[in-house]
Amino acid sequence: MMDEIKNDPDLLNKGKLSEEEIHHLSQVYIKSSGNNAEIKAKKRLPDDRHSHEEYVYGFYEPTKVPAGKVTLRQLNDLLEKYARDPVKFSPDLLAKEYKLDIVTTHNLVEYFRTFQVYVKPKGPEPGRIEQAKFLLAKPFVFDPKEKLKSPR
Repeated sequence: MMDEIKNDPDLLNKGKLSEEEIHHLSQVYIKSSGNNAEIKAKKRLPDDRHSHEEYVYGFYEPTKVPAGKVTLRQLNDLLEKYARDPVKFSPDLLAKEYKLDIVTTHNLVEYFRTFQVYVKPKGPEPGRIEQAKFLLAKPFVFDPKEKLKSPR
């Protein structure tokens, strides 16, 4: 393409419309009436137009799960059951219930845990108050011969 443009410099101008042609095109209108049976939509529009529900884990959860696989919801349930009562919900029973491999289930309950949220209590840390009181109670005198010690 670039070689053609180099050989014929007027090639770029050939595709442009003149002012008169643009004026004629601005006056062209198309009117349609009646039902044209030949015009059909390429894809059928959806009948259900409501918005999709928010997913719990942020993505679509499949309804059919093959044997040997679990969804994130099922994995959380499995880990919660084992954490609640490891004797009642042993890895062997959980493997049968969720149709998983026994070795995989043993590894799941050994190496994975459900999320736990720790909320730090509001207020100062207990050790810091005593440390601050101790430092403020005794006068500070700098002696360059002594090594500085951390109050911790």
